[in-house]
Amino acid sequence: MKRFAHMMSAAAPAVPVLLALSLVLAACGGGGSGAGSSAENDGAAVETADISAEALAEAALADLSPEERAGKSSHPGGDFFFQLNDTEDGIAIRGYNGSGGAVVVPETIEDIPVVSIRFRAFRRNQNISRVVLPAGIKDIGYEAFSDCTSLTTVVLPAGLETLGYDAFRDCSSLHTVNIPEGIKEIGSNAFNACYELFNLTIPGSLTTIRWMSGNRENPNNGSFGDCGKLLPSTRQRLRELGYTGGIY
Repeated sequence: MKRFAHMMSAAAPAVPVLLALSLVLAACGGGGSGAGSSAENDGAAVETADISAEALAEAALADLSPEERAGKSSHPGGDFFFQLNDTEDGIAIRGYNGSGGAVVVPETIEDIPVVSIRFRAFRRNQNISRVVLPAGIKDIGYEAFSDCTSLTTVVLPAGLETLGYDAFRDCSSLHTVNIPEGIKEIGSNAFNACYELFNLTIPGSLTTIRWMSGNRENPNNGSFGDCGKLLPSTRQRLRELGYTGGIY
């Protein structure tokens, strides 16, 4: 069985993490949209470039020791409630009862891959600060992380295909998210009212996203409403990907 982590850090200092994230963003040419674009920052044009999920994950967990990252547990699910998915070939995370801080969802549980985060799995958890999801995750359900007001950083895996409606709505401290290359659909209000969101990375190779409201396509779906700190280059990139909703 592969080892996995829940990585608890209830009082993790914010400064080292922010510094590490800043260094990653600087090394990759800044935060914001896909490769080749630029943004005004303190009066200077900053070239932005793609930032890998691996680099963001490393930066998000920079202040944790290897032992904390290993996060050993006597129970195969650690701090997670889970169930088999409908086809019984993958695990769906349906809840979390850990102490918070940095949370790394396991890649496998008893050698079965973790493939989805179910609706409301982490909803209204006020103790989690950072979340790193494994490469096997294909789907994040509706309201999965909504109203997690202490959450600052989310690392989404390259294999993610669907982000449900209200997935990160009202995460008022969230400032860093990567939109992965593999994503196909973003539900309505997915990042609505994420007031601090400014480091939104979008791979240059990403060409289309379906902006969904329920079962219908709606580019005016409010996914980034009240995300007033998004950089101009990021806003332009979202428009290029078909998003017509408000940002404010």
